[in-house]
Amino acid sequence: MHMQPNSTVVTRSPVLVRIGGSAICLLLVAGVMTRPVHASTVIITVVAICWDVCLLAYRAEVDAAEVRIRYAPFYVKRTPMGEVTHLTEKRTLVLVTATKTIPLWGLSPNAREELFKLLPHRLEVVADRRRSRADPAASLRRYLRWTAYVGAGIVATIALLVPFLQGNPLHEYADSIGKYVMFVFKILWILFFWLAGMSWVYWSYLREERLIDRGQPHTDGTAGRNRGRTGKKGST
Repeated sequence: MHMQPNSTVVTRSPVLVRIGGSAICLLLVAGVMTRPVHASTVIITVVAICWDVCLLAYRAEVDAAEVRIRYAPFYVKRTPMGEVTHLTEKRTLVLVTATKTIPLWGLSPNAREELFKLLPHRLEVVADRRRSRADPAASLRRYLRWTAYVGAGIVATIALLVPFLQGNPLHEYADSIGKYVMFVFKILWILFFWLAGMSWVYWSYLREERLIDRGQPHTDGTAGRNRGRTGKKGST
């Protein structure tokens, strides 16, 4: 996230999510290009590439006039700032209108403060962060648990693939049975990166919340003002 000279806050998808998505696509493309594969593998590869393109293209720009979100190359949705009614805290800071919600991914504590200075003063955070933190913390534990489960599944799948390799007893069944084990391995590999990315998102969110609540000093003294602004609704 950064501030442009014209007072526009710009943010993108979390770095780890982008790197993980690109790594998955590279592995899948390498597999498709180097050897014959099943049609399902080609479909998975195409879907993964489309998903990664959207992750890499995502870009949110917020200024005093409007919110611009690029969800895919050449596809940008614009929302006038006048339609935003309030803010709320979920997995990240979310702008809320009468008809939709606009999450802003990748916000750091400093970026959040810059955003609060930029937004109209009529906008306030409705939810109490302290009350809602249990849900992100529980979600983080759940994603970490499932990441461990899927990681164990990957290890088990690799062990199952070994007998189908050339020179091993089940190699003659590689095309009839082994390819399905490989398919499961690829699904688990994609799922593992997604779960790990979501775990990182929740961990970053909770870390940012702790930093904000500690009220780390800033040279312009905005930390206290922003905390007072975001907590106003929760104190009423």
